[in-house]
Amino acid sequence: MGKTFAGELLSWEELQEVKEYIKEHGIAQFIHKYKGFKDVKNDPMLWGDEMEYTLVHVDHGQKRVRLNLIGVELLEVLENQEAQAHAQGKRFYMHWDPEYASYMIEGTSDVPYSEGLKGYLEVEDCMRARRAKLHSTSPNNTIPITITTFPLMGVQDFVEPAVNSHANKLTLSDSIPDELVTAKNRYIAHTQNIIGRSGSRPKLVFPIFQDTNTIEKSIKLDWIAFGLDFCCLQITMQARDIDEAR
Repeated sequence: MGKTFAGELLSWEELQEVKEYIKEHGIAQFIHKYKGFKDVKNDPMLWGDEMEYTLVHVDHGQKRVRLNLIGVELLEVLENQEAQAHAQGKRFYMHWDPEYASYMIEGTSDVPYSEGLKGYLEVEDCMRARRAKLHSTSPNNTIPITITTFPLMGVQDFVEPAVNSHANKLTLSDSIPDELVTAKNRYIAHTQNIIGRSGSRPKLVFPIFQDTNTIEKSIKLDWIAFGLDFCCLQITMQARDIDEAR
């Protein structure tokens, strides 16, 4: 999801007072950038990947796998390692960013891949190095996996460490604990403003086909975590010029 910055949080109501200012200056900045880059030709074909990892805790005694809410703590360790490498004049070969959920972490190459076969051959090595770094940095019994969605999301005690999933002042969810939201201003404000704008939490109910072994009547999704917290692979490419980008 990219960089996060410290700043003052505005509620949805407070945003209404400055939204025209934000729109006006956002358009002005876009026009300024457009004029500066619209005539650029033959930029090199640079590209990169962003891989989102799900951190899971394996409880061998109970034979349970839970989401491990240590993304922020793990990110601090990785950022310190990267800073130390740069201070020593060394290349770290990877970069890490937070994501919306506290069990997620995003990894990228430290520099874009180049055009041609050399760039394509670098991708697999970089992905392998990132996964190895996460494995070696993660606590015992914690595994970084690349899976779209965690199958037990919202089911019973699905997070580690255990939290009270019914005392949620931030998400207002009955199944997704507040602790699932990464404790950074960007994500807290995002969560608050979704509720502020709509006036309520999301709530979707899907019926389940009933047979002799069906217990539940329906599937209930009452927070954006059932979507926004899914992990994926993203690719970003730099085009040669604005026509190719279009």
